[in-house]
Amino acid sequence: MYKRIFLTLFFFVTLIISCTIPFKNYYYDKGITKPKKSKFKLAKPPYQLKKEDLIDINAVYINKHELSRKDGGKEPVESHLRFFNNGRYFYGGSVKPAKENLTHYNNLSNGFVGYYKINNNNKIIYEYFWVHEIGKYIKEYGYIRNDSIFMYKSSYKKNGFPKPNENNCQIYVRKKVDGLTGEASW
Repeated sequence: MYKRIFLTLFFFVTLIISCTIPFKNYYYDKGITKPKKSKFKLAKPPYQLKKEDLIDINAVYINKHELSRKDGGKEPVESHLRFFNNGRYFYGGSVKPAKENLTHYNNLSNGFVGYYKINNNNKIIYEYFWVHEIGKYIKEYGYIRNDSIFMYKSSYKKNGFPKPNENNCQIYVRKKVDGLTGEASW
């Protein structure tokens, strides 16, 4: 009886492991999730930041929002974007506002890696690698206005800058930060 239960359990565990491991298309490097084979479309060739571009590499762009808790309440959190002059960017995960500091901004191991491209000095596309069971590439589109980036899930509209709201847009506001370090080497 126990032998049959053990063999059945062993069979299912082996089946689950053999079905999931071959499809894992990512790995961890210094805490960053990276694709095994890079298929970033915006990486070929990577964008080189120009003087007239409206992105500031000596700043982070902060998005303040709320996360729902299991008890039904809401918790204020912040996430950030950090851009590099070689066409790469880093999305720092959501943390409580008090945790946002220079150490957090320089920690390039808690978030998502990606590439960006700027068109007409004010339109930005970014592509990042996101992992949930398997890794996938996600593109988002936005507009740079003054000190803010307005990111949308869909591509640009022909009629110009769409009216932002909580349902269609995430707004990131520039925050100048002295002492940013780290290299974008993905």
